[in-house]
Amino acid sequence: ANKQGYDIDVIVSSNNYEYAIGKKPHWNRLPMLDEYLNKMENGVYYYDYVMWLDADACFRVNNNNINVFDNILTKYSDKDFIFSEDTNEFVTYNILLIISICFIVFIYILSYQIKMDIPLYYTLIIYFLIFFLIVGFLMIKKNKYDYCLNSGIIIIKNTDYSRKILKFWLSEECYVHRVKPWQDQGCLRYSMYKNIHNIKQHSVTLKFGILQQFNYKPQDTSLIVHFAGSKSHQRNDIFNNLKQEWQIY
Repeated sequence: ANKQGYDIDVIVSSNNYEYAIGKKPHWNRLPMLDEYLNKMENGVYYYDYVMWLDADACFRVNNNNINVFDNILTKYSDKDFIFSEDTNEFVTYNILLIISICFIVFIYILSYQIKMDIPLYYTLIIYFLIFFLIVGFLMIKKNKYDYCLNSGIIIIKNTDYSRKILKFWLSEECYVHRVKPWQDQGCLRYSMYKNIHNIKQHSVTLKFGILQQFNYKPQDTSLIVHFAGSKSHQRNDIFNNLKQEWQIY
């Protein structure tokens, strides 16, 4: 931020942004974003863009392309929101499907080897077929009703449209209808699925690995390294090691 001339605020407590009783802290990022988008000076909105970055993420300082952030803003200057894909969430379902198919084949072969009782054979087959159908149904439902994006990194262009979307994200409607089990991220996904206020036309979701990458590999070129799901003590060790590697003192 210092090198590129951007303002950066590190909010160490969300006590001033208690969104609502009963909602988890994830939701506090929305009123924070709303506040920064509406900050004004001499009757003019202070920021052209506002970017949210989770506390378990950091800019990749060793990126050879020091203009990667500006290049993203320039390329998608016609978009009000720049999102990042999440990791492939279908991997678990694919594994379950493969396992269920393998079990069905295994039972079929085993029935001939040990001459399994017919009732037991059919019972096992039926159980695994039901399991197979349930997993398949969940995959279809997820593909239809979910939208794979991660709210740990959000870039917002300060426009009337983006401020309107923030108001929707802050609404009770979005909270109630969010894609569960996600919190505010589920709200973002719901707005994409329902295409609230034509958000799909006003946003771009970058492929995973462009805007962010989970975990750190020196050869990666993403703008952000995001250590999602890591524990606090783990993050301290990780960031201290990165500071030494990147010679940040």
